[in-house]
Amino acid sequence: MENAELMPTYGVYMVYVLGGFLASVVGVVLLLITFWTLYTHRVHQKYRHIPGPKLGDFYSGHIKNFQDQLKSGEKIVGDLFQQWCMEHGPICILFFFTRPVLLACSPEAVKELLVASKHPKDPMTYNDVAKLYGTDFMGHGLVTEMDHSIWAVRRGIVDPGFHRRYLKQSMTQFNDSADLMIKRLHPKADGLTKVTMLNELYKVTLDVIAKVAFSCELDIMGEGVSPFIEAVTATLGALQMKNKQPFIKWNPFKAAREHRNKVRQACRLIRGLAVKTIKERLAAIEKEEEVPTDILSYIINATEGLTHQHYKIQNMVDDFVTFFIGGQETTANLLACALLQLGLHPEILYRLKNEVESVMGDKTTVDFEDLPKLQYMAAFLKESLRLFPPAGGTVRSTSEECYINGYRIPAQTSCVVSFYALSRMEKHFKDPLQFDPDRFTNNQDEHTLFSYLPFSLGPRICIGKNFAMIEAKVLLCKFLSNYELTLDPDQSLLMETLGTLRPKDGCRVTLKPTKA
Repeated sequence: MENAELMPTYGVYMVYVLGGFLASVVGVVLLLITFWTLYTHRVHQKYRHIPGPKLGDFYSGHIKNFQDQLKSGEKIVGDLFQQWCMEHGPICILFFFTRPVLLACSPEAVKELLVASKHPKDPMTYNDVAKLYGTDFMGHGLVTEMDHSIWAVRRGIVDPGFHRRYLKQSMTQFNDSADLMIKRLHPKADGLTKVTMLNELYKVTLDVIAKVAFSCELDIMGEGVSPFIEAVTATLGALQMKNKQPFIKWNPFKAAREHRNKVRQACRLIRGLAVKTIKERLAAIEKEEEVPTDILSYIINATEGLTHQHYKIQNMVDDFVTFFIGGQETTANLLACALLQLGLHPEILYRLKNEVESVMGDKTTVDFEDLPKLQYMAAFLKESLRLFPPAGGTVRSTSEECYINGYRIPAQTSCVVSFYALSRMEKHFKDPLQFDPDRFTNNQDEHTLFSYLPFSLGPRICIGKNFAMIEAKVLLCKFLSNYELTLDPDQSLLMETLGTLRPKDGCRVTLKPTKA
């Protein structure tokens, strides 16, 4: 009887408890929403003086159409940046939830954000490059180190190893790798076989960086897909995936888990190669054995066996990965875009081949002294880089309040400098979408100092600039000396961004030998 009398009382008590709990949850949610709304309003007010697309613009008119083109692959993000800069001016503010991002596309922005060394790289952006899904990728390499004082010391150590005078001694290896590419293409040069040149270029550029910088024999130029090329593709794809799907690192579904595991394995493969190569070189030096005079040996000697206060074995591993990735991907993409343009512009191809023949003559080796003579080729590569910069931009975080184009930019603002958008603006280049190498002949490019920056600008300009241009000239010389190319009729002219900018279809061509 007593238990029966207690049941209604207990039931009422549980209703009160459950009701109180639900009320508390609702109250907390409402409080969080209120705080989030107030914080968002405060952030928007902080940047209200800077023009930019409004929230409604994303779902109306041509902006919505532009986003549909992005999803279909007809446009890339750089095109959208260019559109916004044309509509709102060279300085405009974008909002990603509560995060403000400044889009800067002006020479004044380049001078303030890149040439001046006071604004560091943006941590939210480059931390994702340092680690991929919790696994070390580029670590604190020269691209990802955000402390300028530490970076400056390390850059000063490494810089001479990438100077043209030091790279001169590697011309034999540049030529040897190019010859391997020519030999590999020979069975396919029948005028019928479709060759995806981007895949071939990935192989040869990885072979070049592995041998010239680290004297690594990775058997990349053989048949089949190299695991190292697959690893590079996986890691760069992950960087793009994290931009498109920022919550993929927490996605519990099987496909996402498999993607993360594949990327982690790729990171471990590349870093494992780095550790093995460095330790073997240190051991050889300690035993006073003869070692290659490559970039790795130079850095080891410059740091007294990687014992420098700011440059130890871990730093060398990070930079190994940085050079390994950057030295392969960017040059391959540059040459793929360049070959695509040669297929579209036979008159440019004709001028290039004539120049190569006049400089090379009957020689089969490109000498270091030949490089300055390839003036039209230099202009051609510059124009390819202008329209299709492999690295589309960079991101800085303002260390203090500053003014750009008359707008006050608060401290701690993430600022995107779009190389892609800058070099396609009418105010900087006449007929900007026209492919015209002559715009870079006869020193006509002097006025483009702060609007043409495919290798960035300022203290943190790409350390591999000289390496990439020497490599591109040697490979292009060898290719044009040996083959005629015709674009596949079904070849798309669309571009895609997979970490870096590249032809979406990979530049499909048919080849014929130029010599009997």
